[in-house]
Amino acid sequence: MDVLSTPVLFYSVTTGFCFLVGVLIGTCGIGGILIIPFLVYVASIDIHIVIPACMAGFIVNAIFANYAYAKRGSIRWDKALFISIGAAPGAYLGSVTVLAVSSLVLEVIMATLVIGSGLRAFLSSSSENRGLGIHRVPNGALILVGLAVGYGSSLSGTGGPLLLIPTLLLLDFPIMVAVGLSMAIQIPIAPFATLGHVIHGTIDWALAVPVAVGLSSGVLIGARIAHKISAITMQRTVAVALLGCGAMIVAQFFV
Repeated sequence: MDVLSTPVLFYSVTTGFCFLVGVLIGTCGIGGILIIPFLVYVASIDIHIVIPACMAGFIVNAIFANYAYAKRGSIRWDKALFISIGAAPGAYLGSVTVLAVSSLVLEVIMATLVIGSGLRAFLSSSSENRGLGIHRVPNGALILVGLAVGYGSSLSGTGGPLLLIPTLLLLDFPIMVAVGLSMAIQIPIAPFATLGHVIHGTIDWALAVPVAVGLSSGVLIGARIAHKISAITMQRTVAVALLGCGAMIVAQFFV
C-alpha cells in the first residue's frame, strides 16, 4: 500500500504495531496472530514470506517474555518441560509443511484459528475456571498437547500462545499458569520452526527485525500489566480484537 511505500515509514509502523501486539502477548498471551493479517493485508506481503519472518522474530520475543515471567515466578517449568518435548518436533514439521501449502489454504487456516481462538478466549473469560486440570492432566498428555500446538503454531505463523492458552483453559488450567506456559512454549517453537525455514526455505531477516524489536519491547510492559490487573479482563479485550481480525480476513475472500 502507498501509505507504507517508504522503507522508513514501513519499518516504523511495523515496529510500532508489533510493540502493541507485544503488550497484548505479555498481558494475556494472545495477540501474535494479529501480525500476520497486518503484514499480509495492510503491507501487502506474501504470507509465505510473512510466516517465516514472524517465527524468527518470535525467538527474541520468547527470550524477553520468559525473562519477564520467570523472574516473577509465573512459569511452571515442570509442566513446560513436557509441553516443550512435543512442541519442538511439532514446530519443525509445521515449518516444513507450510512450504507446500498454498496461500489460500494458509489464509483459510489463519482465519479459522483467529475466529476460533477469539470465541474460545471470550467464552473462557466468562466461565468459571477452577484450575484443577493442572493436577489431573498427565505429563504424557502434555507432550501430545505440545506436539499439536507446535505443529499448528508453526504452520500458521503464530508463536504458540494462540493455540496453547485455549487448550489449557479447556483442560481447566489456572489462567495465569496457562499464560505463563504460553510464554515458555515459545522457546522450542520459534527456534525449531525457524530452523525448518532456514533448511527448507528462506527467511526475510529485514522483515524479522522490526517484528522482533517491537514484540520484545512490548512484551516487557505487558508482563507488568499482567501481574497488576486481571488477565481475564484483558483476555476479553483480545477476544474482541481476534474476532474483528478474523472478520477482516474473511472479508478479503469476497473482495
